[in-house]
Amino acid sequence: MTQQGRTCSADLFDPAPRFTLEPGEIAYCTGTSEHDQPLFFLWEGAVRTYRITRDGREMTTGLYAANSEWNLIYMCGQQDCFEALKPSIYVRVAKATATNALARCPDTLATVLHHILCEFEHAFRKQEDLTYREVPIRLAHLLAMLGEKFGKPTKRGKRIALKLSQEKLATMIGSSRPAVNIALKQLKEAGIICMCNKEIILLDPEAPAKMCNKNTHC
Repeated sequence: MTQQGRTCSADLFDPAPRFTLEPGEIAYCTGTSEHDQPLFFLWEGAVRTYRITRDGREMTTGLYAANSEWNLIYMCGQQDCFEALKPSIYVRVAKATATNALARCPDTLATVLHHILCEFEHAFRKQEDLTYREVPIRLAHLLAMLGEKFGKPTKRGKRIALKLSQEKLATMIGSSRPAVNIALKQLKEAGIICMCNKEIILLDPEAPAKMCNKNTHC
């Protein structure tokens, strides 16, 4: 990080409160309008952002791991929230504080804006994959995202280093545990994943594309 970046980081984070979340705990946007909505930065751990659809399902919009300098948790609006996937710490920064600090650090501002644009594009691209397609396809896309963010290389593929029950996977794609159980079996039979010590190993990084190719409506 540059000296300018360190100065901006100190201005942003040193006075900001830190909050802890245990797996399954949720944090919500606290602003009453878009203009006073705070910014959230992930300090440690892993979280997912989501929103509730009109039919009551949870739609996962992003996955975040504390592995870079600026772990801004991007949320589209007041209806969004984020849930800890492992013990996590986040920082809440008032929008006015962030605006003033970043205005003094143009290089850092450019980095943060680039991060926001990338996350927006990623969330927009994944919404349909995780919400409107059939359960095996939605699950394959979710596992690919989890592998990208939290995968640990092994001889067989990427081990998803998170403890996620079938019920949690179902919640993350707006489905049910029985449907996810069936979908997991289908993905194993297709050679896309395998199970080892109750953990999922992603064998094929091209899994979502393969699943779509087998379904003419994709």
